[in-house]
Amino acid sequence: ALGCRVTDPGHKMAGAGDSMAPLRTLELVIKNADGSTPDAPLSRVDACASIREIKDLLFQTYPGRPISDGQKLIFAGRLLKDGDILGDVTSCHSTAIPVVIHLLVRAGSNSAPPSPAQPAYTSEPEAPSPLALARPAVSPASAP
Repeated sequence: ALGCRVTDPGHKMAGAGDSMAPLRTLELVIKNADGSTPDAPLSRVDACASIREIKDLLFQTYPGRPISDGQKLIFAGRLLKDGDILGDVTSCHSTAIPVVIHLLVRAGSNSAPPSPAQPAYTSEPEAPSPLALARPAVSPASAP
């Protein structure tokens, strides 16, 4: 396996022939669609890492520890497959800015219980606000 490893920027890796080529690394920002989990930056991720390896890394480091099989990663509107290679799917992306990858987590895929700071969800609907009750209904026919 290639391994998703964090490396020093000056790290060298053997390239074609006897020459040494710098290891290509990427800065990632993982954004969760839930809107409440903060963005998670991942620094110096090996461009040779598979998407499965990124998911495994997120299981180890991301809040809530979503299991790898419960994660869906999306880049540039494309659902990434476990066998895709990070550098291949981001090849047209500038390395000057972080690569933004969106994370969707299937319900029930977190291995850690929610923190007490997270609101508890109930099945009871919220009561309408007093302002919503005070406004008269206006039908399109009676509008000026």
